[in-house]
Amino acid sequence: MIPIPSSNSLARCLPAALASLMLMGGLHAGTISFSPILSDAESGISQSKTYTHTVDFNGDGATINGVVFGAGGLIGANYSLTGAAQLFGGNNQNELPSPGGDGVNDLTDTFFYGGPVEVLNLSGLIPSAFYRAGFIVSGWGAAAQLLKGSDDNIQRLFDRDGDLEVATGQLTPVIINFDYQSSAAGTIELTFTEGTLGNSFHQYGFFNELTSVPEPSSAGMAFMALGGLLLKRRRD
Repeated sequence: MIPIPSSNSLARCLPAALASLMLMGGLHAGTISFSPILSDAESGISQSKTYTHTVDFNGDGATINGVVFGAGGLIGANYSLTGAAQLFGGNNQNELPSPGGDGVNDLTDTFFYGGPVEVLNLSGLIPSAFYRAGFIVSGWGAAAQLLKGSDDNIQRLFDRDGDLEVATGQLTPVIINFDYQSSAAGTIELTFTEGTLGNSFHQYGFFNELTSVPEPSSAGMAFMALGGLLLKRRRD
């Protein structure tokens, strides 16, 4: 026989259960942030982190702090990029001083572009886990962009150069970070939409970092408490 929670037990459990659900909902929403890159060592890219994807678009590969970014086309292992069919090579915008920035320079010397809408699909992720997708850009003239993740379908406005000229006092390569929660199927769809005609997002390369995995016990406790409350209401 399944025990039915008492009213006092429900009263004690319900606030914690609701707080847990609210926390899960808050973490579900994606956020954008920007990280300037002054050298490979200061990029934050590290072998100590867990990456599901490290891709050098339209290039021959790059290595940053020992992390290998494999040469990537429009379709690769557990990813696909559509809407960015044009290729560019030989980019030297805002290169970092050598030898300290050779890895970032190698990654940003080529890119895909074309817009006006570019869609990156990732798969093979841990279901409902939290990730950070990082898009490395070298600066190509300010242009408004919209980024939407399929985890919440909210469009976020940003500058394709990362908005960091003022913060650093100079144009440098930038990582545009997008934090999100993967779907129950272990996927995410990221949509880039140009804000002004003819100024598409430049896909130099990206990484996808696992940041945390939700503890099932928290979600289970929350749903058990709420389920008990619903059962009590039905009995009443």
